[in-house]
This record gives sequence, structure tokens and C-alpha cells, in this order.
Amino acid sequence: MTDKLTMAYFKKQEDIRPFFESQLKACGVDYFDFYLMYAQTKDIFEYFKKCNAYETALELKEEKTKE
Repeated sequence: MTDKLTMAYFKKQEDIRPFFESQLKACGVDYFDFYLMYAQTKDIFEYFKKCNAYETALELKEEKTKE
């Protein structure tokens, strides 16, 4: 199962976890095999970096696959 993180759905790092959890619930799954960083441009890449989105998504994936 794959889903994606889109810039429009978070303003800061703390917004990512609740959004991720809502995606799991909406899909009816416990984890995603892949979690994509969507629509990457130079500016979006910088935004994701500023919000630690890559690290947060990796942590969430690791947590969920261990459960």
C-alpha cells in the first residue's frame, strides 16, 4: 500500500503525524509500504526539509512496521 505526503496538508512538523494517522485510518491499514513525498520541486523540497518531513515520515514508517 502506498500513500503520499503533500505540502498542502502540513504547515509544520507537528502536523505530519496526525495527517499520516488519518491516512492510515482512511485506508483501513496499519502501515504503508511506501510513503511518497509528493510533487517535489526545488521550493517544495526546501519546505519539506525545513519541516523535517523526510525524517518524520521515515520515523512513522519504522514505527508502524515494528508494531
